[in-house]
Amino acid sequence: MYKFKTVFSGIRSIYEDDFENDLDEYEQRCNKVIQGNSIIENTFGTNCKKCMKYLDYLERQFYTQNQETAQVMLYLYCWLYDKELYNENYSKKELEIYKDLIVKHDEVSSNLPQIFRENVDEKHIDKLKELYDLYYKFDKFKHNINCSGDYCSCAKECYISYNNYTKDCNKSDNVDFCNGLEEFRAQYNNYMSNSSKCNGEYKYLPPAIKFDISVILIPIIATLIISSILLFLYKFTPLGSLMCPSSKNKYKMKNKIGEEMYDTIHHSRMSNIGLNQNAYTVAYHSMEHT
Repeated sequence: MYKFKTVFSGIRSIYEDDFENDLDEYEQRCNKVIQGNSIIENTFGTNCKKCMKYLDYLERQFYTQNQETAQVMLYLYCWLYDKELYNENYSKKELEIYKDLIVKHDEVSSNLPQIFRENVDEKHIDKLKELYDLYYKFDKFKHNINCSGDYCSCAKECYISYNNYTKDCNKSDNVDFCNGLEEFRAQYNNYMSNSSKCNGEYKYLPPAIKFDISVILIPIIATLIISSILLFLYKFTPLGSLMCPSSKNKYKMKNKIGEEMYDTIHHSRMSNIGLNQNAYTVAYHSMEHT
């Protein structure tokens, strides 16, 4: 669920004009959500209807891809939270209200509630929301939607949020989350280097996963020290023969074999010389008697 770079590059933004128009058909369904959750905020109705229309698009676009569908629903949750559910009147009910909205979208034939329930682990919903919130702010930035002042403030918000989230990295239970941050960083930096006119310290995001150089150097140094000690013991102390007795034995065996081969060759040569001398003597005496 933390890897969704391709998902965000393949979906339509909720900021597109199409999701602003023709919302009347969703009014009755949103009224059920309002009544069922005792919602008093006047702005909820409009935002609810936009969510309903986006869910229609989602069912048509990703109806066979369960994980991708759940990921896009998290994106929609981030949008609704930013527009509406951040209000303290919804405190501790945000996710339940959103799940009820998904159910009320189509209570007859939709499988969206089941997809969301099966793919989104509520134990990790906060971490997932943090990551999706980065993509949501990045989406606002790319579509020139002001955050809190001007266009580039969205990039600054991404930068601040990203650096806050990376503080929990390098922990074993946050590996997937931090890999997701690295994936976002690559997409953000690529866009900023090619398309953005914003400058400042938030131009590029630093690595989410920071490597401790001591963790790398300590085992290397320890290995070098141990190797040096073993080499010294082997070369310059009696322990060398104890450490590698087989090597010493092999050396002695080679010397012994060499000596035996030398004796054999020497004996063979002496025999050949003796034979040659005998043959010469026989030939000499034969010539004398002729």
